[in-house]
Amino acid sequence: MAWRKLTNSDGTPYYVNLDAVTHIYRTESGSWLMLAGRSNQGYAASINVKETPAEILSGVDLS
Repeated sequence: MAWRKLTNSDGTPYYVNLDAVTHIYRTESGSWLMLAGRSNQGYAASINVKETPAEILSGVDLS
């Protein structure tokens, strides 16, 4: 499990479990992360963060 401390656009820190991230979209000012919840609840969420996809995934084994 890979956790990252990320920062949203107003400076609030988020601790994100990267195992729950389904998509990362690059924006001019950072990234949007799409997160999946429990499969039996059909929950999904998104957050906007200042970090780029490369910064978010730095050091993460994607194999």
